[in-house]
Amino acid sequence: MRVGAEIDLKENPTFEETIKRSQLINEMPFDSTKYFEKINGYDKNQLINIEDGEHKIIVHPLSLFITHYGYSMDIKRIISRYNLDTIEKKLIPRNKQIEEKMKAEGVDEYVVLPPKFTQRDAVFLHQLKYNLDVWKKVEKIHNNIQEAKDNKKETFELIFGINL
Repeated sequence: MRVGAEIDLKENPTFEETIKRSQLINEMPFDSTKYFEKINGYDKNQLINIEDGEHKIIVHPLSLFITHYGYSMDIKRIISRYNLDTIEKKLIPRNKQIEEKMKAEGVDEYVVLPPKFTQRDAVFLHQLKYNLDVWKKVEKIHNNIQEAKDNKKETFELIFGINL
């Protein structure tokens, strides 16, 4: 199954958009049936609709993105702004003292949380550090974002699933 989403790359929302977004945040939580009435006017992301028999689930792509790619906004900022070498240095920082201590204690796999990151990010950072497939997916997302920026597009397609 491929699930896609449009992520808005607009970095500088207008003053009016900023005010409207903050007003909406103050009104949350709200009845999900009023999503289109409350948010659809400014939110240009495509919602992910999943139907399983009687159950219908609507997921916002940013929720799915956070689930897959960590909680901290810095993860998204780093992936979207820096080159791949810098991404690796910022998300998988090397610390000789910690490496030596972990090796001495027999710990093979661990992560060091960069500043501003939370424990919720540890799973993603661990997968990024030790799973080549995750690194390839991050690399593809990074390249798609850079291509969209180079072509002056405000959105890009983000595909979730096995066939990245």
